[in-house]
Amino acid sequence: MKSVTVTAVDGGAAPTEVLIGRTITLKAAAVYGDGSQVETPTVEWASSKPDVATVADGVVTGKTAGSTIITATVDGVTSPGLTVTVAPVPVETVRITSTVNQGVEGSDVTLTAEVTPDDATDKTLTWESSNTDVAAFTKTGAPAGGKILTLLKKGETTVTVHAGDQSATLDFTVLGLDVLTVTATARQGGQTLAVTEAIGTDLQRRYRITGADAKPTVAYDTVCATADGWLAWPENGEVSGTEGQVATVVDVTVKGANARGKGEAVLPAPLA
Repeated sequence: MKSVTVTAVDGGAAPTEVLIGRTITLKAAAVYGDGSQVETPTVEWASSKPDVATVADGVVTGKTAGSTIITATVDGVTSPGLTVTVAPVPVETVRITSTVNQGVEGSDVTLTAEVTPDDATDKTLTWESSNTDVAAFTKTGAPAGGKILTLLKKGETTVTVHAGDQSATLDFTVLGLDVLTVTATARQGGQTLAVTEAIGTDLQRRYRITGADAKPTVAYDTVCATADGWLAWPENGEVSGTEGQVATVVDVTVKGANARGKGEAVLPAPLA
């Protein structure tokens, strides 16, 4: 025998790269003195670094990133070494699988994402919010492939998830109460309330007067029903309370009385 050559299965140039967890197949040909070749003879395959890649029956399997030298020996004749590089399986795509794109301030939403291919070597997800005043990733404990987004205040943000060189985005809306600017001035026998902001479309205004330690808790979508003590807004803004009480003013939906705005003012003493 004159020599041994290592080629691709089709006889072309041997592949020199394999991804972690994947395989390439090589073929050995024995070349004799008369120029004849015997393909796929009995071959003893070897890898110089089996921790990087193993080889059996010509099938090279990537194990860890690095390089190794593959040789084929036939009847005591060894081929020139073929350097094979083992590389990580790259991320091809990442997509956000969560269907939710809005939530109420003060709550948490778990977002999830999916990476392909399944055997990507590093499927680590990195999440970020473009407006951390509105929503931020500050908590742990989400399931694999997910991240907890804390909704801080009304507004818009863009969520981006990164995996390898790939990324995906989601426009997210945080729903919250509009802030109403309420003032209270003294008048004879009571007070006059005024709100700077106009009442929005499909909204109505209501109010309640309570002690400072008994102010109602109102969040986005809270139902502010008249049955719970909420009163229709007086056209002239005139109310009757005692000094130190708090007037809580809300703008609510016409249908359902769900809160969309809130403000408050401390009542002064009525004029005598």
